[in-house]
Amino acid sequence: VCAAIGGLDERTATDAEIVLAAYERWGDLCTQHLVGDFAFALWDASRRRLFCARDPIGMRPLYYALTERRLVVSSQLEAVLASFPSPAEVNEPLLRDLMDWRFDRWCDETCYRGILRLPPAHQMLLEGGRLTLSRYWTFGTGPALRLRRDEEYLERFRELFLAAVGSRLRGTGPIGILVSGGLDSSAVAGTAHHLLATGAVPGVSGLRLYSSVFSATPGAEEGDYAAAVARRCPQAQATFLPGDDCWGLSDFASDGGYPLTEPEIGISRAVVLMLLRQAHQDGCRVLLSGIGGDQVLGGEPYHKASQLRDVEVSRLFSELPHFLQAGRRSAAGLLVDAWLRPAVPVPVRRLLRRALRQVPGTEPGRRPAIPPFPTQAARESFHSLTEGSFSARLGGLRIASDHVGVEHRLPFLDRRLIDFLLTVPARLRFRDGWIKWILRQSLVGILPEEVRQRTRLAWFSALAHRGLRDRARDRVVQLLTDPRLARAGLVSQSTLWQTWEEYLSGEPQGAPPRSLIGFLCAEAWLRSREVQAP
Repeated sequence: VCAAIGGLDERTATDAEIVLAAYERWGDLCTQHLVGDFAFALWDASRRRLFCARDPIGMRPLYYALTERRLVVSSQLEAVLASFPSPAEVNEPLLRDLMDWRFDRWCDETCYRGILRLPPAHQMLLEGGRLTLSRYWTFGTGPALRLRRDEEYLERFRELFLAAVGSRLRGTGPIGILVSGGLDSSAVAGTAHHLLATGAVPGVSGLRLYSSVFSATPGAEEGDYAAAVARRCPQAQATFLPGDDCWGLSDFASDGGYPLTEPEIGISRAVVLMLLRQAHQDGCRVLLSGIGGDQVLGGEPYHKASQLRDVEVSRLFSELPHFLQAGRRSAAGLLVDAWLRPAVPVPVRRLLRRALRQVPGTEPGRRPAIPPFPTQAARESFHSLTEGSFSARLGGLRIASDHVGVEHRLPFLDRRLIDFLLTVPARLRFRDGWIKWILRQSLVGILPEEVRQRTRLAWFSALAHRGLRDRARDRVVQLLTDPRLARAGLVSQSTLWQTWEEYLSGEPQGAPPRSLIGFLCAEAWLRSREVQAP
């Protein structure tokens, strides 16, 4: 962007200077040229207009409230709340959605009535007393890149991924990277080290890697893989912190002065906060991680029957066993789910789901229409990137990072990288039982071989169960006793207790019930409002 504008040094230019220069150069079209995470409000005094925008993914928030006399805009929800003459009312439909584990409203609403979010990839203009919102970007609608050989796709991915990581290494002090030992975070760490070791990104004062280890929680343990990454990055200082005490609810609600302006959407922030705090203590003000890799590359393609339709006929026989094993279904059931079920018109499927009470329908207009992608894998990625639950998860990550005092950057959510991956053939996403095939092949020599050849996934559900069923059981009972949500008529108290007792009587397999997690998050937030009230 700095090169296209001219006159700006990308090493010293601030984000505000880049946004202003881009607006002067391209006007309202500046948002189509900005790369990275942003949310801004810009007052054009000469034209007496307010121009606001939010990045395509929605990593940075922008809240607003419109009354008859004024428009209040801020990147901090607290600032908009402070502008109200009296306490804002609760947005009850959003809380109901949270207890049902629905997040469509999170794209453009908040938990307060009258306070809205500017949706991701949108810009807002106030001019002549008229307020208008418009979408400026939809992933995958640009010209598709068509290359002749798979090797060319691999080379292009490597080029884009190095650029995505490199452009996020700006900062003062050492750069921190959260390394779980999984494929995505390891790719970010290995690439950052490669860029520094080759001198491709000057001015970085060092790398620090942060990993958690779980000696008493085998399913979550990835220490050996994280150690392999540390060996692959000899110029980086690696820190390993024990995480077994970071069980569910061990750090929850407003514990430790945590800002609970909005409800959380999980009970397991303790692990991330532990790593963020250590990084901040070590002088890191910028952190990178591999979040977003599952969304853009496809984390579980073999679990989704629809993606069998992406397999070429010549590879169908060899790929079929991987779909059968992952989905744990019969061949007949797999074929029905892959070809017959999608043949049912979408409106009919929605009606059937509502009738069977399986999945509540998405409200029209809350999400962009899916472009005509060439593959089911691309459609799935687009859906994952634009669904409200991902937006809510990113919002929670930002709150945690801001609370600690670090800026969290996500290379996998680079707009250029996303648009490219939405056009690649599905065989480059998954092949012969391997997921994220293009990442594994493109980063040979950067990723440790132990990680590149890794197939086992880590599961952290045991930490959540440990908190709910044992260490924080009394806290759950306290929240279930005289619940404020039941007082408000948003939920039945008897239903809550039934859900809790059924959970305790069953085996702790998989994740805890989403309805229980949603209730705990919403109830804790409502009670925090009582404490804050004068």
